[in-house]
Amino acid sequence: RGAKAGGFPFFNQSAAFGIPVTAYEDSQTWSYETGLKGQAFDGRLSFTSALFFNETSDEQLFLFNPLVGQFQVENADTETYGLEAEIQFTPSDALTLNAGISLLETEAVEDNGASVREGNQTPYAPDVSAHLEAEYSVLGDALGLPGEVLLYGRLAHVGSRQIDPANSLELDSYQVANFRLTYRFDHYDVYGFIDNAFDEDFVQSGFRAGFNPTTGTVFGGVPGEPQLYGVGFRVRY
Repeated sequence: RGAKAGGFPFFNQSAAFGIPVTAYEDSQTWSYETGLKGQAFDGRLSFTSALFFNETSDEQLFLFNPLVGQFQVENADTETYGLEAEIQFTPSDALTLNAGISLLETEAVEDNGASVREGNQTPYAPDVSAHLEAEYSVLGDALGLPGEVLLYGRLAHVGSRQIDPANSLELDSYQVANFRLTYRFDHYDVYGFIDNAFDEDFVQSGFRAGFNPTTGTVFGGVPGEPQLYGVGFRVRY
């Protein structure tokens, strides 16, 4: 299938101050995908998988320019291919397991005459992404309570990725674990949660912030969410 994204003729306040505004081209993508879905064990096991290949002409890629303090857009011809797979298994009425993985390769197929060189990766496209989830439920009768108690956990992995189309810096991979304990009765949920349970220190995104004659390029970054925990109450209608 094909898709087309239009160029974006926009008003930029920078133009009023004499800073040039760069126009960019339309982009067009041809996508090819094949997949497989199935079930087993009376539906307790289900899986999906897909192989894909995307060919994009004049993909619109964002690059931060520290000289003018704004993002600019460059066009580049790119190719993206990979594999996605997910499996869910319910070994009992109380336990559900879910796992998924995505393998991704991206590259520019030629120099664009600006920041992009042939073979550069597109920004924020992790080479590997994966997750593992588990939910276990206990009927309230076992605890002398109405309703049920749910224990949920998720471990996610995000692979290394480039911060811009010039491939100025590669961010490290990271893992984040989240947990939630919920007491559910009637139309009400009372829950406690902890996100980033192991207080993983990671950088979520980055950009070129400037240049230092002594140390070279200066990079800025946006840190990931720190460990966060709390309680909540929810009404389901």
